[in-house]
Parts: sequence; C-alpha cells; structure tokens
Amino acid sequence: MKKRKVAIVGDSFIDEYVFGKVNRVSPEAPVPVLDVTHKEERGGGAMNVANNLYALGIEPVLFTISNMKCPYPMVSPKDCTPLKKIRFIGNGFQLLRVDEPPKYLKTDLKKAIYPDSSEFDIIAIVDYDKGMIKGGKATIVDSKKSDLSVFAGSEYLKINEKEFQQSDGKSAFKRMFVTRGKDGISYYEYGKFKFSEPTQAKDVIDVTGAGDTVMATMIYCLVNGITDPRKMMKLANKAAGIVVSKFGTSIVTKEELFGR
Repeated sequence: MKKRKVAIVGDSFIDEYVFGKVNRVSPEAPVPVLDVTHKEERGGGAMNVANNLYALGIEPVLFTISNMKCPYPMVSPKDCTPLKKIRFIGNGFQLLRVDEPPKYLKTDLKKAIYPDSSEFDIIAIVDYDKGMIKGGKATIVDSKKSDLSVFAGSEYLKINEKEFQQSDGKSAFKRMFVTRGKDGISYYEYGKFKFSEPTQAKDVIDVTGAGDTVMATMIYCLVNGITDPRKMMKLANKAAGIVVSKFGTSIVTKEELFGR
C-alpha cells in the first residue's frame, strides 16, 4: 500500500508540570509551599495528536504554533508562541494551574501554516477554538467551536459530548464520532444516532489529552484503510483506556495498542 502523507493542523499547547513536595504552610498566607523537585514540558493539543500518531508509527507534518522540538516535520511561524498551561503538582496532587496566553502578533496564520491540500492524502484539523483555526475542509476534524458549519465538506467529525450538545451545524456531517468519557464513543450520521461502543478504561488516573489520543487513533485507522466506524471506535476506545492510566499529557505506543 502506498505510504499516505498526513498533515495535522491546529492549536498546540505547552503542558508544563512542576513537581515537588509540600511539607508546610506559608507564613505569608494560608497556602501550601511547594518545594520543587523537577519540571517537565509536554506537547498538548495538536502536538499531542501528532506525538501519538508518531508513536503509532506514522510520521505526520504538523502545522501549528509551537516552539517545542519534535521528531517529525513542523511548520510554525517564528513570531508566535503557544498557550502554556503550567500545572503545579505537590505530593502527587495538582495544586494549581496557571495559563500563559498565546502570542500571535500580526502573522497571517492561515497563510503561514495552513497546508496545501494537494500535497497531502489526509488533513486533520485539531481546533481548540483558541483563534488559530477559522474553518476549512479536512479529512477529519476535532473542534470546540459552537458553529461547526465552518468545516462543511469535511469527511469525519470527532467531538466531545459537551460540544456536541452546544454546537450548531453538526447535522451536515455524514460521519460523526461523539466521545462520552466513561460512556465510550457514539456514532452519528447526519446528526442521527446509529450506535455506541463502550469504554475500555479500567484504571483512570488522568484524562488530560485523552481526546487527542482518540483523534490520533482515528487518523491511524484512516491511514491504514480502516474506515468501518465500529472498528475505528473500538481501537480508539482501547487507546483511550491505555492513555488515561498514565499521568498527564501522554502517548500510546504501537506496542501498547497492538502488543509485540
């Protein structure tokens, strides 16, 4: 089978984790004092989708805003920085999250980073509605926009239950996957329910980025010619069940998903 070129375009984040120990309360205010032991940075959003896809053996081209390094090609304007989410973890528990806003400056984002559709077999949009993505036609879309009509003509829509309940324009999509957390994934055609697949999660530690893993697994299916909705959902549920057993923004490897 011919190797298919994949483009992922969308909002990326820097997920920074500040780990430490809490042994005392500050004398300045009734708040815990975190003695920092180490820090980690992980790619979130579109970069997390790309990282998961890469871990499954497929090298994408990522079109995004990020200053992080990655093992695959990335197109990103130099005068922009992504949203950074800083999580402070004390004694294994999250104490606080601080968000540093992105800086897009005057860059024409669509001109700077949107892929040429003629160069790719599959284009995946990962839209966290942070201002980078205005709309567009793609193979598969994951969006938090309230008006999904801006993605009209796209083949697949993957959306979580909250956005599904609040969004308009979803009936225009022939194939739609709705992620429902502990209730698994449901499949719709033109806004009409068809069937569901239950979750495979057993030990849930952290759900951060689980939707990105689901998206990456569905892209993996499309790359490999797996278009049966039920098969796509079963594999995506399996991947999600693995990734939620890990702490923080994480990936699922091909070995974990399929065995050695």
